[in-house]
Amino acid sequence: MEHETELAQLKQEVARLREEMRQLTRFIHYHPAGEDDDGKPLAEHLSIICWNITMLDPRAPGKTQINLTASPSGPSIGLFDCDEKCRISLSADADGPEINLLRENREYAVTVRDEKGAPSVDGQSRRPRDGGCLSGR
Repeated sequence: MEHETELAQLKQEVARLREEMRQLTRFIHYHPAGEDDDGKPLAEHLSIICWNITMLDPRAPGKTQINLTASPSGPSIGLFDCDEKCRISLSADADGPEINLLRENREYAVTVRDEKGAPSVDGQSRRPRDGGCLSGR
């Protein structure tokens, strides 16, 4: 009877692990080394299919350091300081690319954007697009 119970538990564990792998492979795809469409060598790589990736401090796993976001309006990246305040945001949308440097209190210190083919640098004269700092910290 003990072996039957253990076998039943193992079957349940295998079923649970299969379901977890099925869920993970919806988002994570491994691509072995090979060739691209032109026959050129292509290194192995990993694709993660999602709209947001948050990278945490390895020494303090609850603290955000980087936030990568994809949205219908375009991609953005937020870089956070040791207090988890977004200090640099990079974004690109239909209006063009933008870089924001933020003060500790989340005020925009400098915004650099492409304005009709010419760079534009602003202090706090106008509110930049909010890209990259999605966490709200």
